[in-house]
Amino acid sequence: MSGPLYAGAGGNDVSKAVKVGSWSAQVHSDGEVYVYYSVASGYSLSSVHADVGCTPISSCNPGGFDYSNSNLPSGTASFTTTGLTVPDCGNSGQNYIIIEAGINSAHSGSYQCEEPVCE
Repeated sequence: MSGPLYAGAGGNDVSKAVKVGSWSAQVHSDGEVYVYYSVASGYSLSSVHADVGCTPISSCNPGGFDYSNSNLPSGTASFTTTGLTVPDCGNSGQNYIIIEAGINSAHSGSYQCEEPVCE
């Protein structure tokens, strides 16, 4: 699965945002999910966060996500997480994935959304 990365989606309002890149999540042969982030020229990643779990989603707070890296080197244009374990939800829910990134712009400073866009 994959989707866009947005900058400037304050209040989770994507209509105010700019598409700056994309993400994709794939299950590898080890059974783990790896998330790949990539941003367009003129942007860089300052942080990446990913969470895999079972519904219902209790929080969209990156501080509690399965993967968090807030110390990416300056100018990072792409990044892949370590493997994330996909839980067995049984009959109690469905699997979900939440993707979040801090985006820097060489043109106008930095975008850091307060919360990830949960759709």
